[in-house]
Amino acid sequence: MPGLALQLLGRFQVRRDGEEVPPVAFGGRKVRTLLRVLAVRRPDLVPYEVLAEALWPDHQPADPVANLAVLVTRARRALAVPEAVVTGTGGYALGACSVDVAEFLALAGCARAALRDGRVADAARDGGTALRLWGEPLAEDTYAEWARAPRERLQRARSDVLETAARAALALDDAPAAAAYAADAVAADPLREAAALVHASALEASGDRAGALAALDGLRTRLGDELGVDPSPEWARARQALLGTPSARRSHDVADSARRPHSGSGGSAVR
Repeated sequence: MPGLALQLLGRFQVRRDGEEVPPVAFGGRKVRTLLRVLAVRRPDLVPYEVLAEALWPDHQPADPVANLAVLVTRARRALAVPEAVVTGTGGYALGACSVDVAEFLALAGCARAALRDGRVADAARDGGTALRLWGEPLAEDTYAEWARAPRERLQRARSDVLETAARAALALDDAPAAAAYAADAVAADPLREAAALVHASALEASGDRAGALAALDGLRTRLGDELGVDPSPEWARARQALLGTPSARRSHDVADSARRPHSGSGGSAVR
């Protein structure tokens, strides 16, 4: 069977044996949308009604099942692999192929597990590999209702792997890399306290004490303005450590807090 790969991160494309299948080969946008819906839910069978709602959200055809069958036929012809789209009872599923989203999530999970087990080099490697795969998820479907939940889930997964990579880099004494990862994590989710804490730790380890304090104070402002809440006691301890201890001690204490897996305010798990 030819090797099929679907890319959902960044510009959508389908590659067969390393070569992109031209978009025109699918005979229309709905065939490509059908493949994205199947890919994001792979390996599950996607019911006819779910596919019809995604493809015709405003006005469905008189016979959506027959119309879906036409689109599936076009997809199979374009892919040149009929079994790539599997017919099931009451729906369709994506068959044998690779999907970059699945690879991204698997690497993110490996990075989290490695950090939890103290294998910081493995965590840094897997986190960095995952982030190199990243692109805007389902970019063609930004405003589609069916894509909202998977897009949000993937954005949370990116925030999580950025934080994991930052903690791993900090544990490896690579403060500049840790600061860069953590800054991206804060930009992606400004209310995520765990990301702000590791960002402050990385800045302190880089010798930028003022920047570390600004990162912590910025979090307090955002939480107050957006949610009307105060940061956690861990935030207060980190800020006091920056203000009240010698530099070497501050760096050790705050960085040690950042290296530990954190489940405080703003953290999220990826299923």
